[in-house]
Amino acid sequence: MYREFKNCVNKMRHISNYLKPQTRDECFDRYFIEDYVKDSAQCIKGDVLEFAGGETIYAQKYGTKPNVFIMAALSHKEVYPNANYYADLENEDTLPSKKFDCIVATQVIMYMEDLTRTLKNLKSMLKPNGYLILTVPGPIFHHSKNSHHMFSFTEESIKSLLLKTFGNYENFECYGNLEYVQYMLFWIKKNPYHRDIKLEYQYTLVMGITAQNK
Repeated sequence: MYREFKNCVNKMRHISNYLKPQTRDECFDRYFIEDYVKDSAQCIKGDVLEFAGGETIYAQKYGTKPNVFIMAALSHKEVYPNANYYADLENEDTLPSKKFDCIVATQVIMYMEDLTRTLKNLKSMLKPNGYLILTVPGPIFHHSKNSHHMFSFTEESIKSLLLKTFGNYENFECYGNLEYVQYMLFWIKKNPYHRDIKLEYQYTLVMGITAQNK
């Protein structure tokens, strides 16, 4: 049985070489991320900030006539020449204050060293009663060697961070199953033919959560 299993793994490794994502939007986790943003569409209106990183601008796709602004890292000016802001989320001096009704931050904060400071700075950019729509990698999410990811999260850790910085959270959701864990392990792009994704909590890959600047 072990030999058969090893043969299956080796076969999967070979097949996966032909199924690598070529863009961020093809990555296996984007189904989950987009689902969460879509389900949070009622918050996406007014002046909305989203972070550069792919072809799809979720705020434009799912928001209610939003006025969308794009932010990129200071070091990515050449990569995203059309961004409205270039900033460091850990340096409040580079960030606008009380500017946005909503911030869409998908798979962003795991790159930051100081999570508490980052979340406080995100809060400082929101207008009163503005919303932060956040997605983060789950506890078994695999980070590639050169990804610069600093953190994965558990349900308890992300809820605790938002209670500490915002004093509230809502609409927590988790996403993942065994099939998509295999996509992650072999870094296979999302399956375009399979959309009905069953949740298996023990295989959580992505979590979504929202907080309000009350």
